[in-house]
Amino acid sequence: MKGLELSQSKQENQESPVAIVQNNFDDIMALRESQDLLHVMEGIEELTSRIRKLTTPNDEDAIRRQIERMFIRKFFDTYARRYGLSFNETNFTELYNELEDYIYGKADYRYLAPVFNLRLDDERVEIDDMIIRYMTDEEFEELFARSRQRYDSRFDFYGSQVDFLIETTSKEYNTSIQEEKIKNFLNAIGIFKMESVQIRDVTCILPTFYPVELRSRGGIILRRGYPYGYPVLKKSELQKFREFYSMYASVQKPKNLENAIKRFNYGLQSLNFEDRVIDFMIALESLFGSSEEITHKISIRIALLFGQNEYDTECLRNFVKNLYNLRSKIVHGNDVAKALRKIKITENRAKEKLGIITRDSIVAYLYLLESGVKDDDIIKHLDTSISNKSLREEIRQKSHLA
Repeated sequence: MKGLELSQSKQENQESPVAIVQNNFDDIMALRESQDLLHVMEGIEELTSRIRKLTTPNDEDAIRRQIERMFIRKFFDTYARRYGLSFNETNFTELYNELEDYIYGKADYRYLAPVFNLRLDDERVEIDDMIIRYMTDEEFEELFARSRQRYDSRFDFYGSQVDFLIETTSKEYNTSIQEEKIKNFLNAIGIFKMESVQIRDVTCILPTFYPVELRSRGGIILRRGYPYGYPVLKKSELQKFREFYSMYASVQKPKNLENAIKRFNYGLQSLNFEDRVIDFMIALESLFGSSEEITHKISIRIALLFGQNEYDTECLRNFVKNLYNLRSKIVHGNDVAKALRKIKITENRAKEKLGIITRDSIVAYLYLLESGVKDDDIIKHLDTSISNKSLREEIRQKSHLA
């Protein structure tokens, strides 16, 4: 308080509050109260242990004093920037608590990911530890500062309007881990809505008293195509999505399932029909068998899982088998239009139906794993269910398909 009063007494009209603190910082540090505060900070065991990790025995005391001085200076600078130079006990306590939280490792690292093409019915939705909310103009200016010369508004980022962002917090500073976590969240939305939701990158907003003034930005998120369409997460869907995401996040995903999810989302991002078919078929292959297995075996497994009766099962088997043949035509550069006419289906219908089967296969696989069925046993159970109707019904029940 005395330091603020000292700065206030020396205020000049041309100087900002922060400049006043900086220009008079040596006088502030000379106050008995500032020295008392340094001694208090020296007594904080956690801070001392952290400082010792950064120093060697020869320079420990000098560097510790320098770091302590840095914290005091940052405290005054931040107070002046936020509240001006008039002392207010509530403001002082609020800022001091932020400093204490940082010293004891309780401060939040906030991770923000602007979303190119997602909409909400509301301005803010909380789903587990993820928040989807409207992005303020100030946040837009900060997060897209490097792009301001090219873009002058929220519009035209990859042809999309940027209104919302995803936010999550952590007590640790690790952008790559949080980036992966947010991408998994986007994958869950993509599976749930069957539409691709895309971000550019993830930015970490560091705690106030982090030693360096910067924003940590993750790498650009790779995409297969530009976002198109604006999937809307509606209020009426939120409870169902919360339940799905809770299950999705809790399931330990084997490599084949991770690959299927990745390929499914690649397919959603693809504007090209051929690319979408290839990605969806790779996803199904990851779940139901390798390329070395006979095509009809994989198509039978999918038909057994989804077919509601004998006729339906046979139709599904033929559809998947025909799409495998179509995939082969695409890969080898054959006439796709001719292949579609031969199996009597349009591009749009093939794309839509194959997408639904792929999405539902991933969801069924997730529920089977959640129910306790081991990854190695899923295909075995499907093969056995050809002659075991009760087992087939049990699989359908556990996969939430019944």
